[in-house]
Amino acid sequence: MAFQQHSKIQLPIREHKFCVNVVSFERNNRPESCKQALVLVHGGPGLFDSRELSLSAFEPSKVFTEFPTVGYLIFYDQLGCGQSDQPLDAVSYTLSSMVDDLEDILKYVSETFKTCNICLLGYSWGGQLALEYLLDRTEPRQDGGSGRASKNSKHCIHGVILSNTPLDEQSYECRQRELHQALDPETREFIETMEREDLKEAHPAAAMVYSTLVGSERHVTGSMSTWSALR
Repeated sequence: MAFQQHSKIQLPIREHKFCVNVVSFERNNRPESCKQALVLVHGGPGLFDSRELSLSAFEPSKVFTEFPTVGYLIFYDQLGCGQSDQPLDAVSYTLSSMVDDLEDILKYVSETFKTCNICLLGYSWGGQLALEYLLDRTEPRQDGGSGRASKNSKHCIHGVILSNTPLDEQSYECRQRELHQALDPETREFIETMEREDLKEAHPAAAMVYSTLVGSERHVTGSMSTWSALR
């Protein structure tokens, strides 16, 4: 096996820059045109160290072995996270704008690596973001092929892997409350104390992303409060 970690790319998208990391695999038995791009969409929202989590959870050697058609492994820091721009402006963090960002990332991947064959792997919130992209920005392929075609560019989504992804925010909130109440008082107090820790001071942009879109685990008051993939 041979793979190369590219230097970090600071990709400009509209008025912001996004940190994009790429690992490319050399597979001698597959032509470049057949290689698939696997794009990781990290959780959160507002994960302030997404690169470390992505690298630890998706070790390139494991991806090479378990995904034999993948030629490119791509992960990016969402706006407000990691090494991407972190504006302290709540209006920057909407579901629609984050779907826009993902769409532009996928367009960049397709054009840069000359592949129309893209798969998404979203975990937790990242899965919700991937689902919203699929529901809002893609359509069945006109040629009858497998996968879904982008409405706004030439790439196709050939597969989606969801990990620990809520499909309905209100159901998720109810379940979180049930689980919280089932804990013993000491554990509940510990969790509530940790939730009150001043994340805003240490990671203000990450805290703003989360509070704007979600609110809190058991009290979803943000803009995602009525979101559902079950349409």
